[in-house]
Amino acid sequence: MIKRLVQAMLLAVILAMTLSACGSDDANYESDTTIDTENNDGMDLVDVPTEDYIISCLENTPNILEVAAVTEENDPNGHLNAEDGYYSAVFFSVDIIDQNEVYGEGLIDKGTDAGGCIEAYKTEADAQARDEYLSGYDDSWLFNAGYHTVVGTLVIRTSQKLTENDQAQLETNIISVFNGKPDDVRPFTNISEKEDEAVSNSEVSADTVSEHSTEEITMSQGASDYLGANWTIDSLTEHFEEMGFTNIRTIPCEPNDDNYESNIFELYIETGGFSSDSWEAGDKFEPDVEISIYYNESPILTIENCNDLATVLTSQDMSYSTFAEKYNGQYVKFDGYVTYHITYNAGIDHIIQVTGGDYDGSVELGHSDDGYYDGLNIYIGDRTMDSSIDESVDEGTPVTVSGKISADWSEYYGNLYVETIHLNRR
Repeated sequence: MIKRLVQAMLLAVILAMTLSACGSDDANYESDTTIDTENNDGMDLVDVPTEDYIISCLENTPNILEVAAVTEENDPNGHLNAEDGYYSAVFFSVDIIDQNEVYGEGLIDKGTDAGGCIEAYKTEADAQARDEYLSGYDDSWLFNAGYHTVVGTLVIRTSQKLTENDQAQLETNIISVFNGKPDDVRPFTNISEKEDEAVSNSEVSADTVSEHSTEEITMSQGASDYLGANWTIDSLTEHFEEMGFTNIRTIPCEPNDDNYESNIFELYIETGGFSSDSWEAGDKFEPDVEISIYYNESPILTIENCNDLATVLTSQDMSYSTFAEKYNGQYVKFDGYVTYHITYNAGIDHIIQVTGGDYDGSVELGHSDDGYYDGLNIYIGDRTMDSSIDESVDEGTPVTVSGKISADWSEYYGNLYVETIHLNRR
């Protein structure tokens, strides 16, 4: 439904516009010929445009904060300049998404979640093929490609964090600027303005202040009940706000081998006299008391929160080396099955490799070469004193693996390498 809505809006915009360039003298990839704005059909400026033109247009689109073009070294998909791949991919962030809540360091690492991306292809057929590929995951729980539309030879992708209406309007705004009509865009209200508006809407006279806003709040749970993996920093902050607390402080912390599976590490509440403490269920506090939440700023990667992990476990759309470089040093947890297990040194030492998913009996196990498993092998590391690896597992055994990604050891072994903390039978 959203795709049809976006395409209809974009087609209407394109057909209604007379065109001019938006800050680039060479709007086309293969030619610097000036566009004849009186005789074209509205498609020239989105037909193989240069990367400079794409960047210039995005920089002139309201609400776009940052723009970054991928290189072959940092391309998250590995499609840049590949056969039938894009010759340019430009990511962008928008101010109507709180960038502090988007996972990743840097715009390209955050990906389309930060705002979106424009992928540019040399033919419309290549763009359509990419769009069809992305469409295969539109209803998937495992992957989430966000929303996407083909215009000319471009695939315009927008963030899944936007509402359907905002996605449609953002894409319409981008196309308006591409076609030299920046005055036709409808800027969004940005985050700061939305916050100001919320404050304005919430202001009431002293005569109408509710009793709830001045009464003490009774804690429904003790501080220890919020620790661990059941709450995220977003859900817990929202929970306390719904209870009526107005002074919530969040402090990001780096995980370690002992707490990497937790999202919330510690919770404290101001108790007066420059001191703070935990609380028990039934304790009462004023709404403006300060609550401090110490949370995991690098949550453990799973297929539920990391599309790249789902990709690297099940396909070759992302190489293990690209994944390892991108997520080096981060903790990960996934299900797989043992594809290779040998022992040596009188049974003392082991080499174990796993592959994502479950063994279905369709391949013969016991091979360790990369090509046999299409590069999907994962090397189980054991270099920490506290590791807990079930060394009795056989080839084909379903297991759960958790540990830390190592780019250096991935390069050394020629497989994705996980410095394993736990390997357990499922």
